Amino acid sequence: MPVADEDARDALAEWLGARIGAERLNELASEECASTAFAARMEAWMQEREGYWVGHPILIEIGRALAAHRPPGRTPWDRTRLRAALVGTLCEVQVYRAGPQPVPEAAQVEPLLRALRDEQQRSDPDLGFWFEIHLALDAQGRILPRFDYQVRPEIGGAPAPVEAARFDLARAPRPVRWVPGWLAAASV
Repeated sequence: MPVADEDARDALAEWLGARIGAERLNELASEECASTAFAARMEAWMQEREGYWVGHPILIEIGRALAAHRPPGRTPWDRTRLRAALVGTLCEVQVYRAGPQPVPEAAQVEPLLRALRDEQQRSDPDLGFWFEIHLALDAQGRILPRFDYQVRPEIGGAPAPVEAARFDLARAPRPVRWVPGWLAAASV
């Protein structure tokens, strides 16, 4: 095994140990794991995460605010796709209907998105702030989010100002290796 792979494995073990504890990491390392067991574990984890987000108080409020955008279908896979970008003091919320369209409820949703972003940063400070969130809104008003910490979002059809992103990075610093390339290059 190349030395770089060993270094990466050690770094991964250290990171995991800090997240789940050395004792649990050792249990997992000694466990025999068939591919079906892994798939079942991932499925259980995914269900747990979906349950967490569907019941998250801030996302419930966002779902209420965006009720007018619920999909007309009644099947579980009917979803309305939305996108929000938060960079510094700037915010843009769009719904995807024949391309991205502004959301009239943006002013109502913005403080909720900011509260969600602050809460997430407090729970995992190393991640810093996300700059973009994609929301899948179902017919019952439940939302599943997908966060993007790396992309340079567009606001008003143009790349978000680097100065605004620097403000976010100063408020919620992250390790240098996790600073997006577009922001790191602009900070030099």
